[in-house]
Amino acid sequence: NHTCSNLNYQAWGNTDAEKKSLPTTAGNYYLVSDISLTATWTNAASTKINICLNGLKLTSPNRAFMVVGTLNITDCDSTGMVQTTYNQNGGVLKLSNGGTFNLYGGTLNCTESVATGGASVVVSTDGYGGLTSSEKKTTIFNMYGGKLSGGKTAGNGGNVTLFHENCYFNMYGGIVENGVARLQGGVYTYDNGDVKLSLAISSKVF
Repeated sequence: NHTCSNLNYQAWGNTDAEKKSLPTTAGNYYLVSDISLTATWTNAASTKINICLNGLKLTSPNRAFMVVGTLNITDCDSTGMVQTTYNQNGGVLKLSNGGTFNLYGGTLNCTESVATGGASVVVSTDGYGGLTSSEKKTTIFNMYGGKLSGGKTAGNGGNVTLFHENCYFNMYGGIVENGVARLQGGVYTYDNGDVKLSLAISSKVF
């Protein structure tokens, strides 16, 4: 058994199939081997999944995560990493209408340059446009620790990009660094929505 933040976690990564995927059933999981995703992982609405990287590496040639429910990532070691080579927006993670993503530990990194903006993490309530204000559900990225590093784009928004109203990025800790963009390599907001950025003293944005 693995205990992290007073929760009991079950092992993930013991089989060949698990080494190419992530769990989709609600629960607490910790990695016991490096993971090489073969497809973007999506969690369903109203599904809460906790993943401890456990000092290991998760890689993907695609976007690693499409979050519709709740995803919490932590790292009981200091070396855990999620790294992708995806060259479209939301290269590491896209947080979709109504989703919540909480980062407590680990490094998120997209090594490829994105042409259209929103390189590493995209928070969006209306990715394709057309939704009314009442249809745009609150969508939140809370950063308590860990690191976002190296988001690169010829457009706007290197590491974190927030599209449309009811999107929130609350930064209570951790580091956002080395983002490269035409505008706002660290955190970029778009469409004059209700975007709130809360920076704690321990937070660092470079």
